[in-house]
Amino acid sequence: LPETGQSTPVVSQGRVFFTTYASVSNNSSLGKDIVAWCCLAKSGRVLWQRNIEGKHPLRLSGCFGDSSSPPAVCKDGRVLFINASGRIVCFDIKGHELWARNVLSVGRTLPFEMDGIFVFTRQQYPPNPDGSFPHKYADLPQDQWTQLQAVDMATGKDVWNSTCGVNMGNAVLPKSLNNGRQVAVVGRGGGHGPPEKPEGISLVDLTDGTTLWTLPLPGFMSTMSYRIRNNEVHIFHKGDHLSINAITGEVLRRVSIVGDIPVRKWDGDRYIST
Repeated sequence: LPETGQSTPVVSQGRVFFTTYASVSNNSSLGKDIVAWCCLAKSGRVLWQRNIEGKHPLRLSGCFGDSSSPPAVCKDGRVLFINASGRIVCFDIKGHELWARNVLSVGRTLPFEMDGIFVFTRQQYPPNPDGSFPHKYADLPQDQWTQLQAVDMATGKDVWNSTCGVNMGNAVLPKSLNNGRQVAVVGRGGGHGPPEKPEGISLVDLTDGTTLWTLPLPGFMSTMSYRIRNNEVHIFHKGDHLSINAITGEVLRRVSIVGDIPVRKWDGDRYIST
């Protein structure tokens, strides 16, 4: 490959889809333009490449992600690529552009498809010219918060937006409750002065983006992915592991992961338990 990239390759219909940065000819720590690739899964032969220009430069090979980080999403002969520097493009399986939008997303978004709807984490406030996100955005109003956004894969038109706010460090995953309801747990709180409040988690209905409940957790570090099992949400908060009722948002159990923990260590001659 001619340049670096951080996307996860996606295999669909005998093809591999991924992105890299556009070739860099001069020394630079920033980039904004990427290349979408389609290769045969059996041989690796390149079938097509498409340039996707960006607007807001990000750090090349940034430690938390870059313009090329979001994986492609494939469904019904369509493949959507996100350039986290500000553009989404939908192609057909042969590489013909079907639609495109100038939309800023977070570099750590894990977009997914659900019933013909494409869901990703949209960001309103742009990075600094050096590709960083400073603390100056901490007091932005709600209409400038980072949110989940759903668009129609066929047309690119908006379907819904969440309202509870999502930290830019979340890698949001679709989950199901025991009754089959499609939901996602999102979090707020962390470094870089995020504006979304209150710190804590919320449950979002993926059919329309509504907030089902919110659990405030002061001092919460939300930069994690969340799982739901048997209608319980499991998270870490400070020194505890929390089990939360996924229907009501009530904390069911709180177990310390730092206190009263048995430790097995080597004393120079043998292992002892303390």
